[in-house]
Amino acid sequence: MEVDVSIPRRESKTGQGHRGFTVVGDPTMTVDEAARRRDFTINAILYDPLGDKIIDPFGGTADLRRRMLRVVDPSTFVEDSLRVLRAMQFAARFRLSIDPATTTLCRSIDLGDLPSERIWAEFEKLLLLSTHPSVGLEIALDLGIIAKLFPQF
Repeated sequence: MEVDVSIPRRESKTGQGHRGFTVVGDPTMTVDEAARRRDFTINAILYDPLGDKIIDPFGGTADLRRRMLRVVDPSTFVEDSLRVLRAMQFAARFRLSIDPATTTLCRSIDLGDLPSERIWAEFEKLLLLSTHPSVGLEIALDLGIIAKLFPQF
């Protein structure tokens, strides 16, 4: 089983691109604050191993049951353009539909600040970890990823 662990931290946008952030750990951050900084509701689900309980302040488990990919906070989602490519590969890998508001938001984000190695990393996950990579490529077309990254096509 693959588990993603994220420590409570505060991020401030300080520059362009995926790396244009200042990150500071914050052990006093509330659970809701920590979950709010995640990209998608399915990534904002927390587990309390001491209490053996799931903490889900943004409805990620319901979204999983619906097989829906939805942003946690549109105002912070747009700060990191890589999240658009993450939407593509998550939807394909985990067979999720993308929430219409999330689709609209993804289409509005400029991808020109992404370095080629980060773009490749997301496409590599799509191609190697998805059972149906063509689904992700269709999503890439729908979200405007292909047109933004490869305008010659």
